[in-house]
Amino acid sequence: MVDREQPSFASGGFDVHRKPTRRERFFTKIDQIIPWGELVAIVEPYYPKTGQPGRPVTPLIQMIKLYFIQIWFGLSDPQTEDMIHDSAAVEKFLGLDLSRDCPPDEAAISQFRHLIERHKLGPKISQVVNAQFEKAGVRVRMGKTVEAMAIKTEPSAQNEGEKFDQGLDSTRIDN
Repeated sequence: MVDREQPSFASGGFDVHRKPTRRERFFTKIDQIIPWGELVAIVEPYYPKTGQPGRPVTPLIQMIKLYFIQIWFGLSDPQTEDMIHDSAAVEKFLGLDLSRDCPPDEAAISQFRHLIERHKLGPKISQVVNAQFEKAGVRVRMGKTVEAMAIKTEPSAQNEGEKFDQGLDSTRIDN
């Protein structure tokens, strides 16, 4: 993560008519409730240190936040990586500027999740977070992000000749 003295054009606030989304408000509230330093202290002894050979290590706080994003939104590793690139709210929550910072990819996300599982840190982390939620009087329900996808279908007599609401012909996507 780079210390930002001057915002880039990508994060320069040119979206003056944009209102905060539900996701952005959720992340703002979560940031106020969760003791990130306490969670970092739990995971830090097991997390790779910087200065070792290989690709640069993603800041631990970002990986912990991604771990919770993955849980709260019911995301796979590839979906979590996509959400980083897709959501300005997630980018802000992680403290990233995609014009400067290199976000973790799905392999790094998977490795971190396995590190948490291997060292049985999930229950400790959950205990801290759940205690803070209870103290704040907040309940977080897990959600599911659903992706639209186009799949190849065979024509049937039932939908033969049906039209989309916009008056366009229904189409198939062929390989």
